[in-house]
Amino acid sequence: MRCLRDNGLLLYRNEGALKMKVKLELELLADALPGSGESIVSYIDQDVVFDKYGLPYLPSKRIKGVLRVSARDISDLGELQNPVENIFGTDGSSRTAFRISNGYIKNYRNYRDFLKFTEFIDNLKFKSNVSSDIFSQSSIKSYFSYIRTQIAVDRKSGTSQEGSLRIFRILRKGLIFNFVVEINDDYFVDFKKICAITRHFGTARTRGFGEISLKIEKKFNGNQKAPKSELISSNANVKKENENDSNKAQSELLYTIELKLTNKEQLLVSNLISGLQTSELFIRGSYIRGALANFYINKNSIKDPLQDNNFYQIFLSDKVIFSNLYPFRNNKIFFPTPFSIVKEKSTEKYYDLAYEEDKAKIVESEIQTVPVGGYTVIESAKLMSYSLASKIESHHLRPKNRKIGHAKKGDAESKVKTGTFFHYDVLEPNTQFKGKIIGRSGDLKPIVDILPKRMVIYLGKSRTAQYGKCKLIIESYKKSKKPIQLDINQKIVITLLSDMILVNKYGNITPDPRIFLKEFADFFKIKETNIKIKHSFLKFKKVGGFNSKWKFPKMQSQALAAGSVIIIKLQDIEHLEVNNNEPLVFGLRKSEGYGLIDINKHGFSKIEKDIADLDKIYQIIPQNDEMPKDLIDYCISRALKSTLESEAIKKAKSISKSKISKISRSFLQRLLIFANSSKTIQVLNNKLKDLKDNANQKLKMIEKEVFIENENVQFELFKNELFLKILDEKFFNYENIEKFQTNNEIKDYLKKLIGEKTTYLENNNKVIKFYRIYLKFYLTNLILKSKVEIRK
Repeated sequence: MRCLRDNGLLLYRNEGALKMKVKLELELLADALPGSGESIVSYIDQDVVFDKYGLPYLPSKRIKGVLRVSARDISDLGELQNPVENIFGTDGSSRTAFRISNGYIKNYRNYRDFLKFTEFIDNLKFKSNVSSDIFSQSSIKSYFSYIRTQIAVDRKSGTSQEGSLRIFRILRKGLIFNFVVEINDDYFVDFKKICAITRHFGTARTRGFGEISLKIEKKFNGNQKAPKSELISSNANVKKENENDSNKAQSELLYTIELKLTNKEQLLVSNLISGLQTSELFIRGSYIRGALANFYINKNSIKDPLQDNNFYQIFLSDKVIFSNLYPFRNNKIFFPTPFSIVKEKSTEKYYDLAYEEDKAKIVESEIQTVPVGGYTVIESAKLMSYSLASKIESHHLRPKNRKIGHAKKGDAESKVKTGTFFHYDVLEPNTQFKGKIIGRSGDLKPIVDILPKRMVIYLGKSRTAQYGKCKLIIESYKKSKKPIQLDINQKIVITLLSDMILVNKYGNITPDPRIFLKEFADFFKIKETNIKIKHSFLKFKKVGGFNSKWKFPKMQSQALAAGSVIIIKLQDIEHLEVNNNEPLVFGLRKSEGYGLIDINKHGFSKIEKDIADLDKIYQIIPQNDEMPKDLIDYCISRALKSTLESEAIKKAKSISKSKISKISRSFLQRLLIFANSSKTIQVLNNKLKDLKDNANQKLKMIEKEVFIENENVQFELFKNELFLKILDEKFFNYENIEKFQTNNEIKDYLKKLIGEKTTYLENNNKVIKFYRIYLKFYLTNLILKSKVEIRK
């Protein structure tokens, strides 16, 4: 491996690249508790990990830690060809012999696509919500898992210890999870051995939980080159422009590569100030620069990047700008909210202090305001906000001594010896970001010629397991837009789109807007004395980072924070010279995305909040025929059961006190025993006929509510009056969909997916099962009500 460091950028070329891709299949041979570190107050003390739809998955850190333990065991026996540290890496290193994805439930894509569709159905205004009522998260979770309780017993008294009750969510035996593993060829044999002896994982593995089987399925071997048609250099527009310009002139033109990135797994991209492991809510340009630099080195098999002139021009010279990637949704890029924009306290009224009328109104009326913060987009004086989803993930570092199975207290000892629990605040998967690479055509050409339109990259911390997998799409490669033409007679509102690091004439880093003013004057070729700062709305931020290869933090600097606003006025100027071949970027570390500005995006009119629905879910009709029928049947049955129980409660509540007083609890208990022990209606009828006259008189008081007449269950009456009504109103309301263009297509798919109500009505065994549920719940609630009435 060869390392280099220059201009704050550290790169490496791994001589043994990850060439083999395999599928690792994990089957639960026993119930398992792969704890998430989370709990639900007053409900679950230890939960497992689910995605946003309620589908379980296994974070790759869980399985990688277990594999490492197995590797140490084999290594002790001398059965591994390579040292454990070479396979799994050392603490704090991102170098490993393999990379492993999260483990997703078998047929995960089918489940996910179907549940996406149910979200869409909720927007079509059924009388009741399909996703929230039928295919709710709780229903999905209960299909794959169950709740289990546990207590600790006092050995002396033989009774439970006070406060020892614990409630766990357990994954069901038989579930299969699939991982994707990218591994170096030289380590594959060792990896197979490690998987072969791994038999348990998760919590309570010594108490019957977590028995597993691991199988490896080889997918493909060798690096696959992208087809020529998939390279961005094949763009027809680029070729046409190249034909129209001379090569020399073309190489000096400013071009932009537009990027779109989606994190397919959770993401931890930390600025790492004071050691806090919290992900930022955007992607710094330095991450993209590092990922593409490594791609360039490996693609061209460069042995010494410092000797490659093209590499230096693209990645080290500051001539190419890798901008930050900011959240992207509904075809809009959301930048940090300008600090001049505030909101009236306890209302949704917005004001822009860069707009004189708004500022005067706030001062005159003494309006109390609060910062807006977050990420917004401003178009035509309309402001839209976007909040990104993040989550705290918990992890467990085991003690160095393998005889100790869990972290222990030890103030005087290091965390490596004692083990520890630690947490990351990470971005949730499937968030989209957008940014750009800006540079002269001649500088960009070497990477444009080899860069595919789509690629997978890994960013941030722990990117070899659980975090960091991203899909990068090159959307376009085109000439940059000309800088905005400024009106010398009006104010100029400058908004920082990214943090800006400024250095004074003595070489000291200081966040002084006057330093920016000088650079701004040089950019437009005017005298600094001709520019005056009229107002400014500034915040400051400490920026840093961490060099993972050298294992030390980057230099920390005080910077002007993204969102800062500087309003300037030009004086004694007749015209401005706008340089079309220079991007609007100022300060230090420009190639890493620092110092990007926008001009006159706000500050000239009132700001209003745009009420556009950013969370609207667009139509998604799954294209595959492998629908999760077992899951669908389970959720519908569960929802039907819940609805029948609600109906039973209503009917039990409506019975009068006089009737309750005449029906003994012993009689109700007897009926409940009949209901529990009778598997068919005929058996239940036979038991009802054996009732004596006195019991029959009591039965007549409630027979209408339980669909009984003349000591016989009126099964068809239950089916037509209650069961059919529930099916019509709650489950098969296909006609209540709004009049969308694809109305019939949606209804046809729903019918194919959920079925027709006749399917449920014709299956008498299912209807009998639901009747017994209704009867048992009704009788149980009557018994409870009679107890309450007696106490009164």
